[in-house]
Amino acid sequence: NIRVISIIGRYLEHSRIFSFENGGHPEVLIGSADWMPRNLRRRVEILCPIEDPKLIQRIRSEILSICIADNVKARKLLPDGGHQRITIPAGTPKISSQDTLMKLANGEQIDIPDFFATVPQIHKKPQAETTSTSANAAD
Repeated sequence: NIRVISIIGRYLEHSRIFSFENGGHPEVLIGSADWMPRNLRRRVEILCPIEDPKLIQRIRSEILSICIADNVKARKLLPDGGHQRITIPAGTPKISSQDTLMKLANGEQIDIPDFFATVPQIHKKPQAETTSTSANAAD
């Protein structure tokens, strides 16, 4: 039931967003934790909860939906700890989450697919083709 998506792209990535459905009561936590063993031994890494329902909705419907839609730089975390690029069917429009988030930050009008609009779809157990990715920096 857990999917991890990495976005390997132009920007050095340190932020983390955790979204839990929590039985129909979404919880979102944010932080900058880089949970590598060397960092957990020498640093204090924290997460903080987002409590404003409007902000929770915005994070899920804008930021996370854009990241989940990424099919250009996204990689899924495999059970053995490795990563694999996702594959997309021919003819599928390419979506770069970093490019899309830059447009959003610049006030450009963008079409954001709301993957959290129908919770059962996004929270189904991933199938073999379904990808999970985690965000990391560098091309």
